Amino acid sequence: MSESKIISLRVDLDDAQVPEKFAWRVDELQEEWIEAKAFMLSVYESGSGDVMKMDLWAKEFFIEDMNRLVYFSLQSICDAYFRATSNAELSNEFRSFVEHFGRRTGLAEPPKG
Repeated sequence: MSESKIISLRVDLDDAQVPEKFAWRVDELQEEWIEAKAFMLSVYESGSGDVMKMDLWAKEFFIEDMNRLVYFSLQSICDAYFRATSNAELSNEFRSFVEHFGRRTGLAEPPKG
């Protein structure tokens, strides 16, 4: 028998409708919400082939936080792309950009040598 889970995202807004806080949990059985400062969500719609994208961050989310979120998200996208396609050439080109981004933001070490 298959099983379904619900992933919930909660966004707390201030009086001006600006996101202040975020939290998420795996399903309604998990009592505790896990706090977060931002999320990036991409959903590929099977019928239309469209990609629905939602990126939100709290007003207390700093540039360093965004750099870290983007750097590690890009790494994850690169890994997922390679696992799904086995296209090493394009994955390596993408990874080169990700590492460049990491070096420019101070999140990755410069290449040795």
